[in-house]
Amino acid sequence: MSHRFTKPFWSVFCSIIDNFGDIGVSWRLSQQLATEHGIAVTLWVDDWQAALRFLDPLLSNEPNPTSQALQLQGVCVRRWPQDGQSCIEAAQAAVIVEMFGCELPEITLRSMAAQQPHPCWVNLEYLSAEDWVAEFHGLPSPQTIQGADQTVTLQKQFFLPGFGKNTGGLLRERTLIARHQTWQNEQNPLRHQLVNAYGLNDEPKLWLSLFCYPGPVLKNLIGALKQDTQPTVCIIPAGGLANQLASQLGRPQEPTPGDCLTLGNIQFLVHPFVSQPDYDRLLSICDINIVRGEDSFVRAQWAGKPMLWHIYPQDDGVHLDKLQAFHSLYAGTAKSGSEAAALACWQELNYRWNCGDGIENLWHDLRPHLPALHSHARNWQQKLAELPDLTSSLVRATGFAT
Repeated sequence: MSHRFTKPFWSVFCSIIDNFGDIGVSWRLSQQLATEHGIAVTLWVDDWQAALRFLDPLLSNEPNPTSQALQLQGVCVRRWPQDGQSCIEAAQAAVIVEMFGCELPEITLRSMAAQQPHPCWVNLEYLSAEDWVAEFHGLPSPQTIQGADQTVTLQKQFFLPGFGKNTGGLLRERTLIARHQTWQNEQNPLRHQLVNAYGLNDEPKLWLSLFCYPGPVLKNLIGALKQDTQPTVCIIPAGGLANQLASQLGRPQEPTPGDCLTLGNIQFLVHPFVSQPDYDRLLSICDINIVRGEDSFVRAQWAGKPMLWHIYPQDDGVHLDKLQAFHSLYAGTAKSGSEAAALACWQELNYRWNCGDGIENLWHDLRPHLPALHSHARNWQQKLAELPDLTSSLVRATGFAT
């Protein structure tokens, strides 16, 4: 798959779904390609208004409402090709990255087939800890394209993120670990800023961030949290999740950013939508991060703090197999008996919670294990940091490494 182009222009295609999870990963990848590897990147998005909502914390000025392109932090963001000319432009890239199996426009495929040499075509898949990832990573997938005059076979290659040497790795900027170290060195003043900014009643003893999918898991988590005897703050994003929380607490009005909902010793702080660096900082200063999907799941691991993962639920239950695969990998690196005991409790709680079960007793059992879980999370962070990051691996695989 090694190709050499004098001008390394890349096209990254993203279909925006599910509360910005896919564009979150796509934006991190595109920005790292531009800032750390000097590659000109166009990020093509199929939902322009959703893209603007996601990028809002980064925009210094309101974009022209009729515009369908932005130049932002070294990345050109454009609306998914809608006409022949833009499709042809997208196909002229040296590398075309298809994020999470989104289907490229037919005219783009035909334009790719007409290029000489053909672009490198990569399908970057979702993250999994399962064994098959290492087996499928890098495999080719020949695609037959009907051109104007002839049938052409293009080679699409699977690129799979993962937690081991034989995978694509995880997204990690060069300065990320150092930034987390800085934030955690300044943890107390950063927390105090939030206490003052939002007028919290008490100085919390336990800090949580909460980002999960809607449904019964929130009710079960609230049932567990309300048993805490120490003052606790739980930071929750504004929107659907905060609305569900207000309903669970019997509040008639939808909360807005800055609101603080109280339940016993728990203060639920409704936080505005923030930029990715600000979210990373939030993860870094919390004691426990409750995350969902893929992007926040990976970023919580780089924070080096204990976490619970709400994996995307699927009707056939296959998500629980994926959850168990990660549990086995994560818990299998325990370095002491206390870590092993803590991780056994953590696995049971995280699994039962994802099954929709009550976790009050398991949460009570978990609390004394937090120091051991914190130590393990730091060790896991350092272990992952020894592996190549995903963006660098992708650049090398496509022949652009310097």
